[in-house]
Amino acid sequence: MEEIWKDVARYEGVYEVSNFGRVRSKQRIFVQRNGIIKCRKERILKTKIRDFYPEVSLCIDYAVEKRRVHDLVAEAFIGPRPEGLFVCHNDGSMDNNIVTNLRYDTQVGNMADTRRHGTYRCGEKINFARLVADDVIAIRRLKDSKSRKDIAVQFGIHVTTVGDILRGNRWKHLPLEPL
Repeated sequence: MEEIWKDVARYEGVYEVSNFGRVRSKQRIFVQRNGIIKCRKERILKTKIRDFYPEVSLCIDYAVEKRRVHDLVAEAFIGPRPEGLFVCHNDGSMDNNIVTNLRYDTQVGNMADTRRHGTYRCGEKINFARLVADDVIAIRRLKDSKSRKDIAVQFGIHVTTVGDILRGNRWKHLPLEPL
């Protein structure tokens, strides 16, 4: 497949994005704040990972905007994002931003993808989780012998969290009745 470049919307003539998921700055002449005229060579922008997604910084008239690469690719090659839809990765890899791997879909469709690809984050896969599966099973076993407040203190969590775990509102992927 041949690499095709298209202008980034609102940055025409300054930045381009390719169907392979690369973003480049076009060669251009600009005036610095101190009045010096500079020439910037064409170059591929480096990406930074933020919230698991590659993003680039676009700058025009000293205003910097950070944009996710998959949004730029989809906008340029698929078209403007319809209201209420998200850019979804068909293979579940958030850094594979080739245009054939992207599509617009609903939040429900995007969540179904994460389950299908095994990238759905629940339980201890969540970065800020205080508990692991064994803790939740222990909490469910203690429900008849200790008060919710005592369980909360023992595990360093809020009483409401204990109640949510016991009712199955949290850690839904684990069985309610411990084995």
